[in-house]
Amino acid sequence: MLAGSLVFFISKRNVGVENINWFFSLLIFLFFITPDNHDLTLFSVVLTVFLTSVLILNVKNGAFLFGFLTNSKIVEVGLISYALYLTHQPILVFYRYVFDQEIKIVDVLFILPFIYVVSYLLNRYIENPFRRLEISKSIQISFFLFIFIVGYIFSLVLNNGFDNREAFKLLKDYQNVEYRRLSSSTVGLTIEKRPQEQCINRTVESSCNFGPPYKIITVGDSFAGVFDYSLYEALSGKNIRVLTYEQCPLLDKPYWFGSVPECWEINKSRWSFLKNTHPTTILVGTNFSQFYRGKSKEINPNFDDIYDSFTSSIKMLINLGHKPIILLQPPNPNIDVRSKMIGATYQLDSVLKKTYDAKSTSHIDNDIMRGLASIKGVEIINLNNIFCDGQSCLIINEKGGLFNQQDHLSYQGVQMVLPYIKMD
Repeated sequence: MLAGSLVFFISKRNVGVENINWFFSLLIFLFFITPDNHDLTLFSVVLTVFLTSVLILNVKNGAFLFGFLTNSKIVEVGLISYALYLTHQPILVFYRYVFDQEIKIVDVLFILPFIYVVSYLLNRYIENPFRRLEISKSIQISFFLFIFIVGYIFSLVLNNGFDNREAFKLLKDYQNVEYRRLSSSTVGLTIEKRPQEQCINRTVESSCNFGPPYKIITVGDSFAGVFDYSLYEALSGKNIRVLTYEQCPLLDKPYWFGSVPECWEINKSRWSFLKNTHPTTILVGTNFSQFYRGKSKEINPNFDDIYDSFTSSIKMLINLGHKPIILLQPPNPNIDVRSKMIGATYQLDSVLKKTYDAKSTSHIDNDIMRGLASIKGVEIINLNNIFCDGQSCLIINEKGGLFNQQDHLSYQGVQMVLPYIKMD
């Protein structure tokens, strides 16, 4: 709306650019500075609106571009543009469904003429004759309502009452990041004393408590938090305590990461709780890549300092009688899996298949395992062994995307790991 208003304002004052060559130069330039990421929706919309506005302002009678756009063949395409708009997406979806593959450049040579022919026939034998009919508005509305009802009933029959709800379930799985999914009817508090419904980022004293007794306690940062909801679900909403806090792994020294200097206060409260809790299974999830950039009030610790604090913490859990299960580093996806899955919500058949596009993080595992391997009584879950085939790792399988926000596991990703978690 804003762009249209500006175009109208400028055109009324005869402001324009006489030479259109700069328009094509700008188009080429913007093509090469396209952001290097996989979520370009906003960029594409802004670019399209901007270039369309420039195009409208510079189309003048007598110019080459004016002659091109008023050519009879181009005008013919414009006349069937609405039919093209209506038919192109169903045809593309139908193609992916029938051939069970993504559309390649070679396929376009066949698909584009087919879309054009269908649109032409639709325009000539349905759209134009219908426009020429003199039908009252009430009859038109009744006709379209009838078509809608018949189409809806047909869809119900075709899909067995919409029993196949994968698209809606997928949207639900991606409504939020997985580590913030679990909440409690009992509102907790953050360390700043603010109300907190989600289970993560609460003080230990007000943490989500679905026991005792406890079959499992989740401890660590958001890499542990992604398991909170699924474990709660698997345990039917009981026998679990949640002590997860973003960017706050379990340590026994006053180290912290990112923007969470309160981590040491959280860990002190964790230890106070764990020392007075009946021995149980402790699921320890940690973003070990943080260990390379730790912080402290005094001298910033190096990797070895933080690693020693972590291994000391695991030994302390064992000495307290607990059974620690350590989740190693998840693989690192090369793309934004969340954006890919949401973008393909209604074309799931073309996406829900094994897709390998993540890098193994076994080099981080090797750094972590050099001391943990010698500790008796600790169980290790190697996520790279679960998700990877060599250095190439799964990001999507037949049930959905396996990651939700960078290298955080999604609900479906967690389901792949749950069988390896043995609780008391």
